[in-house]
Amino acid sequence: FNQSLLNISTHLTPTDLEYCALIKLNFDTKQIATLKKISIGSVESRKYRIRKKLNINNSENIYTWMTKI
Repeated sequence: FNQSLLNISTHLTPTDLEYCALIKLNFDTKQIATLKKISIGSVESRKYRIRKKLNINNSENIYTWMTKI
């Protein structure tokens, strides 16, 4: 999974890959925030940056996109 993501974008950090894995496992924003002990806003910002790095359109569901990988 990680290698597939890195093939799409080499700019992903290890933390980005961890968030992608959590998204693929269907953790919602609130669950990720609780797990990482950070605010919901921080998780939303990270997801936004991941979208930009992977060129995921805003109209596309990031959870659906991750399950296709």
